[in-house]
Amino acid sequence: MPCREAHSLYGTTAVIHFGAHKLPLPPEHSSDDRTKHTKGMLYRSLNMRTTVAVVGSGCTTSLGYPNWQQFAEGLVRTTLTWLRNRRDRDQGKVQRDVERFEGFAKTLRRRDAKLTSESLTFYIGACQRVALTATERRAENPYLKYLGSRFAQPKSGSLEAPNACRKLVELPIQRFLTTNYDREIEKALINQRRLDPSRFGAIAKRMCCEA
Repeated sequence: MPCREAHSLYGTTAVIHFGAHKLPLPPEHSSDDRTKHTKGMLYRSLNMRTTVAVVGSGCTTSLGYPNWQQFAEGLVRTTLTWLRNRRDRDQGKVQRDVERFEGFAKTLRRRDAKLTSESLTFYIGACQRVALTATERRAENPYLKYLGSRFAQPKSGSLEAPNACRKLVELPIQRFLTTNYDREIEKALINQRRLDPSRFGAIAKRMCCEA
């Protein structure tokens, strides 16, 4: 039997039952109505413990980590420096690569540029392809070098900044998906939920010791 009660929802009296989250919003709904409806769906999902948190770069930018455009810009800049210092028998190709990456860097520096996720993925992929040639020559890999330096630790002074990952693990969420290179969600799970660090692989011991 559905549990029913009279409740003022969307500005009118409505009958609410267990399937209310599936009911469509009335045609005359306001933005406030939509907010209430969305909150109701979220609360239900949290109560049923079926919520999946998708953690993107926006959750850790307050700690000094880059968003996707900043990541692509820094990676292109690092790759360009590597190319300029590269010595190769085919210097003509190296120079063409330098000119190509100078164009990438110029575009990424433009704050008015409306870059799509596909564009940013293209720039990051170009850097990865150049880095493969370094690996083949047993030279320092500029891609891995950038990742290691940029995501090893939060920036100095960011420890007191709001940490969305810590707030997320306080909620009854059991599944997390992330595209981030930083380890903030893993650290929050280890430090706040006391999860076994071994669940997070080879870097777990180092994460466990980090603030």
